[in-house]
Amino acid sequence: DQDRKIVQPVRFPASTNGFVIVQVNWTPERISWKMNDRDLGSITENIPHVKMGISIETEVLKPTANLPHRTDIDWIRCFRAKS
Repeated sequence: DQDRKIVQPVRFPASTNGFVIVQVNWTPERISWKMNDRDLGSITENIPHVKMGISIETEVLKPTANLPHRTDIDWIRCFRAKS
């Protein structure tokens, strides 16, 4: 279902070094995600079997005078596990 999105709000403190590490593991049987080594969730149904891209976004949910918000990304690493 290409129109289905899974959204999971997450509240988290930054790690002690000030970075947040997000990890997504995608196998033919399961997609799971973690943040700073904390399990956030997984799915085992409707796993896509096509090439996909990465989309990173932030969203301001409440009115605030503290703008602009920003997300700094130091690096992204994608790899295919050895089979």
